[in-house]
Amino acid sequence: VSGPAHTAGGDAYDRLLVWLDELGRAAGQFGDERPLARDDRTGPRGTLDGAAPPSRGLLDVLPGLLSGAEFAGARIVVASLDPDLDELTAADRREAAGV
Repeated sequence: VSGPAHTAGGDAYDRLLVWLDELGRAAGQFGDERPLARDDRTGPRGTLDGAAPPSRGLLDVLPGLLSGAEFAGARIVVASLDPDLDELTAADRREAAGV
């Protein structure tokens, strides 16, 4: 796990603070009109150049985090990790295509 979930190292509130900090940094770069680097493989949840997409690690830790949680609390935990299911399906398509 990398990205904000790893950086925060705590609970949902800590992850919220990391997301807000990253939002502040991104807002500061809003006027930057330079094109993005084509080889930059960093996404909002971590680097995309590993064997598995960052969201795979986020989903893998969910059972332990959600065990015994009430529904409302479980929703907060899942939302604070922000797993991207499209990231997983794209990785599955690349794997199926042999890329």
